[in-house]
Amino acid sequence: MKGKRKEKSTKEDDCDSSVDEEPERIVIKKDMMKKHMPPPFSQALHGKKGINNALEILEVLRQVKVNILLLDMIKQVPTYAKFLKDLCTIKRGLNVNKKAFLIEQVSVIIQCKSPVKYKDPGCPTI
Repeated sequence: MKGKRKEKSTKEDDCDSSVDEEPERIVIKKDMMKKHMPPPFSQALHGKKGINNALEILEVLRQVKVNILLLDMIKQVPTYAKFLKDLCTIKRGLNVNKKAFLIEQVSVIIQCKSPVKYKDPGCPTI
């Protein structure tokens, strides 16, 4: 019986030790929870502020008066300036009533005629 009591006492000691370990773990977890770590990039959590003040911005823009001529402003943008220039200029077609006399070499180039090819003379004799 003495052996049985020893076994029971060791089992009870094991249970007591496991019970004791759990509060220590809880205490350690509480210590870890107490540490405050600020988030990295805290400005991302603030959100956008400009959306809330949209009405104020709209009122300020309504009060602004701009006295810039439209054409002066458009001239500063090259693509718009070119477009306006093309609209304003009168495009005239080429009306050529004169006849041009061309020499044989130029007329062949225009007509896309290729010159006549001759056979290879081999070795010419003198």
